[in-house]
Amino acid sequence: MPETTIPYGSPQAVTVQSAGLFAASMQRPTVLNRLTGKLPQQADASATLR
Repeated sequence: MPETTIPYGSPQAVTVQSAGLFAASMQRPTVLNRLTGKLPQQADASATLR
């Protein structure tokens, strides 16, 4: 995310903080993450095909 300056008490500050908290919470190990596993990457597929 690019560096921005948001004034204290601005409604946008809540939105930016909420987006950051959501992104951080999605990194936590959860039951769904353990069931689905890691997403395949393009580099992995290319290496397998070659």
